Amino acid sequence: EIAGPLVEYLSLKDPQEQRVAVVFSYAVLDGATWTLDKIIKFRLGLSESQNVQQMGKKKQSSKSKKRQKDLVGKKMAETTANDAGAELRARGDVACRVATIIWPKLLILCKEALLVAESGQDVDGEGPVGCVGCSAQACLPFLLGNHETVADADILFREGRA
Repeated sequence: EIAGPLVEYLSLKDPQEQRVAVVFSYAVLDGATWTLDKIIKFRLGLSESQNVQQMGKKKQSSKSKKRQKDLVGKKMAETTANDAGAELRARGDVACRVATIIWPKLLILCKEALLVAESGQDVDGEGPVGCVGCSAQACLPFLLGNHETVADADILFREGRA
């Protein structure tokens, strides 16, 4: 399980090692915010960045965009949608489990970051404060929408009031 080592790195005094753990946690949590459509596109190799025109390349025609959209729609209708749905649930489950385990240490780092912000210094958006926000964005819809229960997930709500 990855959450145990994350807590260890979050507990270290070295800010760089803490930052690595926070950024990794953020990535895990952010992965749970993906939509079914985004997972299917990723599996098909159709990334969001393909919509951005690259220097020296032709802009994707509307006909090509329609073909791409039809392909995604067709694949969604097939078994890929079932697999992607399972991946979506797994991403939510992992995010909630990781958030539950790192939450106590993450709140300490978040409070420290907020104190730094109060002194007028800039605070990184992907730091502890961003990670707490990403936890809410990833876990609340998963827990509410899937009627799932994750062991000790109540800590996410109980500790937030402290």
